[in-house]
Amino acid sequence: MKKIILFALISICSANVWAQTNINLKAIKTFDSSIKESIYVHINNSTVLVGESIFYKLYCLNSSNQNFSSISKIAYVEIIDESGNSISKQKLLLKEGLAQGDVFIPTSINSGAYKLVGYTNWMVNYEKSNRFEADITIINPFQSKVVIPEFTSTINSKIDNLDIQIKLDKKKYNNREKVKLNINSRLKNINDGKYSLSVRRLNDSIEGKVVTTTEFLSNLKKTSIFNRSINNLPELRGETVSGKLIALDGISSINNKPISLSIPGKSFTFKIVNTNTNGEFIFILDELPSNTNTILQVIDDNRKAYKIELTHQLFDFSNLEFQPTKEISNELKKIIEKRSIANQIENAYFSIKKDTIKDQLINKAFYAPLEKTIFLDDYTRFSSLKETITEILPNTFFKEKDGIYTINLRDKVSNGVDSGYTLVMVDGLLIQNVKELFEYNTKNIDKVEYITEKYVYGPKIFNGIINFITKEFNYELKESGDYILKTQLQRPLTKKYYYNQDYSDPSKYERIPDYRYQLLWNPDLIIENEKTISFYTSDIKGQFEISIEGFTSDGKPISIKEYFEVVD
Repeated sequence: MKKIILFALISICSANVWAQTNINLKAIKTFDSSIKESIYVHINNSTVLVGESIFYKLYCLNSSNQNFSSISKIAYVEIIDESGNSISKQKLLLKEGLAQGDVFIPTSINSGAYKLVGYTNWMVNYEKSNRFEADITIINPFQSKVVIPEFTSTINSKIDNLDIQIKLDKKKYNNREKVKLNINSRLKNINDGKYSLSVRRLNDSIEGKVVTTTEFLSNLKKTSIFNRSINNLPELRGETVSGKLIALDGISSINNKPISLSIPGKSFTFKIVNTNTNGEFIFILDELPSNTNTILQVIDDNRKAYKIELTHQLFDFSNLEFQPTKEISNELKKIIEKRSIANQIENAYFSIKKDTIKDQLINKAFYAPLEKTIFLDDYTRFSSLKETITEILPNTFFKEKDGIYTINLRDKVSNGVDSGYTLVMVDGLLIQNVKELFEYNTKNIDKVEYITEKYVYGPKIFNGIINFITKEFNYELKESGDYILKTQLQRPLTKKYYYNQDYSDPSKYERIPDYRYQLLWNPDLIIENEKTISFYTSDIKGQFEISIEGFTSDGKPISIKEYFEVVD
């Protein structure tokens, strides 16, 4: 029933006919109670130096029962400064309500108090929402004046959980020694939950508080307040790109105009949608490819009469409250300098201790497997497209009249005469003014994929498809104007597998310094009884914190902290 209501609301929102429907605020509130979302973000450290990274795991929950949300497929994490400006914004692909990421803090960032905020697109509609907010302190030791908030020590603030416990093989370890820990639980459904694990060195004097799952749930807002208008749909099916078509003369129709979106490349995206009566459009992107180079175009003979603009719905961060700051003491400067030097050494050996990214699958073209393929190297090469079409490409011909070129494909029925436009692309990029292709050196083209039959795609019917695939996938569209929008889209982060130091063979790294403050970050922790988790200490001495956060499958918060010491 919940999904039926959701799809009905999305259909109404997409048509932008709120004012013409009988849906009232009461109905909206009823709908809201069924899909209201909450975001919790487990961060490894709330105090970070420039040159370091903040690691995080994001949990998107149904606010009513704390189960993992199946509504939104995209979440956002931003870091906001005291002026309300976003210094970092990341887009995350939610799978079963979960995502992970990390934010590298560059040396251009000033010292001070910041906020890390996590939310979904649907939450932007609320005056009050269960978005996640955490205080973050960034320290730039290269500045002449460093200001940070006052901290209350969190060392030895052990969190015990009667249902789950961490057991270490001992309490004190030497440098580069293996640490073994076991997680024991008497909860029956502990294995079905989702958890994240952080092991890091503590700095007593500059430690900020990290929000736990238990604290997060206790502070959840029990009521929801919508804004007067609903502008943001939940990204139910995936990442969305929205915009508006504007008539430059103020009178041309903006209704039912086809707009294309191309993300060209070896693995490409190509989509077409029509505008609504207000000239608005929405694209829903596939997970892959994750390319950012994007071109939107008006598909119309009168396309020069229009302009494309993208819309950006933003949270209002003006009401965020930041911690007061003060200049650090000389004693704190020494602590910070020591950690900064260690971090710079670690960064110098980054190539040896790299995180890994799983190879991405190659998307099949939307027209697969109907296409036929011609590899041009199998034939005598011609430098011009005219010769290539005439001598090599079957069922293909071109026309030229008054300097206007067209490329056509012959099908069995019409033989290519008066049968509409052919969809012409290069690397998945729509080419409307094909004259520019006749000025292109075809020696850069590797192959040609084509379909000669009529092809229905989105709201358009094409007289076949022809896609020229270049060798380097680097074709640049020559046509320009307000009706073409070239932009770089922010895409969801690619999942990483984080580096875990292994000293099982001590001689392998004996000449490599190890100044890791973060010994382990595992955003995909699986808790099983009698399972041993192991990692190695570094060359850094001091007190270390083990922190586990997460939720069981039935929404029970899990929050545990344990400590050990590295003495030599």
